Amino acid sequence: MDGVFSILNRVLKSKGLDTHASSALVVHRAQAWLQSALPPPLLSAVTCTQLQNGVLIIECSHSTALQECAGLKHSLYQYLRQECAFAHVSDILVRRT
Repeated sequence: MDGVFSILNRVLKSKGLDTHASSALVVHRAQAWLQSALPPPLLSAVTCTQLQNGVLIIECSHSTALQECAGLKHSLYQYLRQECAFAHVSDILVRRT
């Protein structure tokens, strides 16, 4: 499986798409982690939107969801450092939309 990942990584780099693909993977994994960590009533109020310049942006449509995500920020950061070390997430921004 590592061989397939390295081939895919080389192809993406040659086409200039490696940063986009790694950013999308970080956003996907962060959203999945939040779905498992948040209480069910808040799931629809939280969306991971993008990873830009090392900053993961999470948007919340309710103030309660914003508070919950702010409390989970450190745990999510630790999770992403382990699971997505290739992406170099430097910060997580949680904002209200």
